[in-house]
Amino acid sequence: MLARRLISRTAGAGGYNAGLLTDPNCMAWWRMLSGGLLVDSKNSQTLTNVNGVAECTALKDDVGCAKFLDASDKYLSISQNDTVSGFPMKSGESNLSFSLCFYVKLTRSTLESLFQCGYYSFRMALNGNKIFVRIANSTNILHGTAMTVGKLYHVGFTFDGNNGPNYAYRIRVWNVTDDILLGSDLTGTMTSNISNSSPFYIGYTQTWAQFDGYMAGVVMTNNILTPPEIDDIRQGTF
Repeated sequence: MLARRLISRTAGAGGYNAGLLTDPNCMAWWRMLSGGLLVDSKNSQTLTNVNGVAECTALKDDVGCAKFLDASDKYLSISQNDTVSGFPMKSGESNLSFSLCFYVKLTRSTLESLFQCGYYSFRMALNGNKIFVRIANSTNILHGTAMTVGKLYHVGFTFDGNNGPNYAYRIRVWNVTDDILLGSDLTGTMTSNISNSSPFYIGYTQTWAQFDGYMAGVVMTNNILTPPEIDDIRQGTF
């Protein structure tokens, strides 16, 4: 019941994450609701469905989600020509800071893809059930605690690409099923920065196996969300 409450449609006084709809820093909100798998609730940036990512309710029965299947090479994408001005990593953008939040449920334990923008700019994957990030040709960033197959998680990643030469990052993972922070936030800095490139992929990278599992509530902003703000998005009270 708790996990269901945390991702219900009606949380928050103004509706579920109503603040995202008016926040100028929110660049995309792909909720992946039933009947609107590809719809961006913020800026009408419609995703392309490659090879038939399925719509389902495997996360909870009152919301939708996307079901990815690696064996069928299924993923979602959007080209930079179809993204709005200000979208992170869009060609010509000078702001190189961003935050990415999403719900995820694993169905297997392997090295597989979650997100990619361009080829070397930004990649996020799962490695040993741990969130794994690579920016450009940097050293890999690996969260210290593994997820459990079959449980629901909310992930928040932030990257400050505007203040170098040491660029700060954070990986925050919340175990929604058990309502507890997974391990501790991984924070640090790196000397590599993102570059402006496209397209933006969900459930795919050119390096690792495609994602096999469930995802929903993908939020992209062009600023650095704080841990309380990431938690607000998870709870539907942003």
